[in-house]
Amino acid sequence: MAGIKIDVKDKKILCELEKNARQPISQIAKKVRLSKETVNYRIKQLEKNEVIGGYATSVNSAAMGYNLFRMFLKFQNTTPKKEEEIIAYFRRLPSIMRLCSIEGNWDLAVSISAKNVFEFKKIYDQFIQKYGRYVEQKYISIATKVYHFIHGLLYGSNDRSYLISQAEQNVVKIDETDKKIISLLRKDCRMPIIDLSKKLKLSANAVKYRINRLVKENVITSFKIKVNDRPFGYQHYHIILTLQNIDQEKKEKMIETLIDDQHVYFIIEALGEADLEFEVHVRNSSELYALLKDLRNKFKCIKEHQTILFCGSHF
Repeated sequence: MAGIKIDVKDKKILCELEKNARQPISQIAKKVRLSKETVNYRIKQLEKNEVIGGYATSVNSAAMGYNLFRMFLKFQNTTPKKEEEIIAYFRRLPSIMRLCSIEGNWDLAVSISAKNVFEFKKIYDQFIQKYGRYVEQKYISIATKVYHFIHGLLYGSNDRSYLISQAEQNVVKIDETDKKIISLLRKDCRMPIIDLSKKLKLSANAVKYRINRLVKENVITSFKIKVNDRPFGYQHYHIILTLQNIDQEKKEKMIETLIDDQHVYFIIEALGEADLEFEVHVRNSSELYALLKDLRNKFKCIKEHQTILFCGSHF
């Protein structure tokens, strides 16, 4: 991957794909002022060079009546082979939403969708029964509100628009066909309607209608690319904050500050030991240190923080 050159046009294409990865190549070509053939070639090259690692669909679990449970795991007495086995175990779970290798206090970040704490406990207990002897420490929380931004910093875009998923909202009724559509689009959000139609044994118009409804009712929040930030010269960190003497007004001001910071990619409000979490793209540890120092100077309520480096996504 070393030596990959990503120019301004590539960045514009990537930005469009992250805003809506299901939009036609012809539409992207018109926006970036290139021919359809050139855009298609550039996308293929970005895929070949693993700048684009796939095409995914962001799903709002809360809109389907589910909660988002998050685990950070620290391993012990493992081998690379055993860790690969654990990762493969999580990847096979229908309820898995996110799975990443990380460095710092933890080794693996896992996000699981479950209807309630009892359903999550069943999933958790099955994992612990099988692999508990390899887990030294664990941290579990429930996401109550998530702000999700595009990778504007990577693309040189000032766009700070964001999507919100939160626990308190109306639940949308979906059937098994809707669930199959979501499952297929989560694996490849650019799957053509005709292919979806064949797999689901529905007409193309019926598939289009269902997808549009799921988007309109905020069950599907976005169709996006899985982008590798390393070729852009950035590192991806997750920060866990523990706060003290905090009230809702101070917390909201802190969130507003994070929203305005182009380095920030995710903001997570969660129920757990930590009070606030966020993810950033920075060029190096010095830039991360400066960002955290500035945040501490603005908000004296930060008691402590954990810094986690993302190494790779598995789902």
